[in-house]
Amino acid sequence: MKTKTLLLSLTILSVLACTNSKPTEQEQTAEPTEEPNGFKPSMLEEDPFAEVGDKPVMLGEGVISSEAPEFATTWDPERNILAFNRTNADRSEIYIYFSSYSNGQWATPVKFEYSEPEYRDIDPFIKKGRLYFSAVRTEGREDYDIFVSSWINNQWSAPTVSDEGLGTTEDDIFISISNDYQAYYSRFMEDNSVQITRKSLYDAEIPFEVQRFENSTARMTNPAIAPDGSFLITSGDFAGEGSADLFISYPTDTENVWTDPVNLGPTVNSPYTEFAPGISPDGKYLFFTSERPGVIGPQAEGVRPPGDLYVVKLAGLVDRK
Repeated sequence: MKTKTLLLSLTILSVLACTNSKPTEQEQTAEPTEEPNGFKPSMLEEDPFAEVGDKPVMLGEGVISSEAPEFATTWDPERNILAFNRTNADRSEIYIYFSSYSNGQWATPVKFEYSEPEYRDIDPFIKKGRLYFSAVRTEGREDYDIFVSSWINNQWSAPTVSDEGLGTTEDDIFISISNDYQAYYSRFMEDNSVQITRKSLYDAEIPFEVQRFENSTARMTNPAIAPDGSFLITSGDFAGEGSADLFISYPTDTENVWTDPVNLGPTVNSPYTEFAPGISPDGKYLFFTSERPGVIGPQAEGVRPPGDLYVVKLAGLVDRK
């Protein structure tokens, strides 16, 4: 596989099947048990984020956030599953990992049994018992497609490329899905431009719709849609606190047009790179990746920091008028 200019969602900027659109009743109601690869989600009896406040805190310091680079967080409270990406030190291999929360702590993460070094599975997103992610898995092609694995009979099914009209011959990455099954994701074009795309999952025949901002032509990626569709958080490298920051936009009266991105400010952003936002299903918490000093301290000049996972309350960051 040729070397990609894409790497790790927004890091992409800085460095480098399911047949139904909705989950089946079986997928929604399956009880957690041990997966074939040893992952055992526990029944959720307490809120893992109950102590999270208005300032970002590291997610699972030393367990989930480790010395290795991590990015892209998604949380499924119904099954008590947190999924994220972890890479090896040189970022040549990328895997999806799972953890669950019980007795006040996160379980030791376990690798998704279908993640293999050659696939580079990135940007997991869980929606109603379905794990969406992007990977280079299609035989004879070198672009990122969107794949799906379903939670059936208490385990994940083998991934298949989505047949919901999401994929193209471009690189399609970083999917998030609203409660009304509108999928938002980044599409990296041949000319190196980026499109934020919306696609209804109700009907594979409905064409995708490119999203744009009122006046800004800034290059934004990593679209995280609010569960109710009331705001969109993206990552970009303009008018920010550091090399890449998180921004927020709101719908306008014009369909597929959003307000110009507004920096989320120093509460979330730092002089270091912030990317890969995720929003909890209840809309209360923002997950994101930051390369600020964390598990590993400041790096020497020219050495890229590994990046850790953070979580913060969205209240105060979002104008919900």
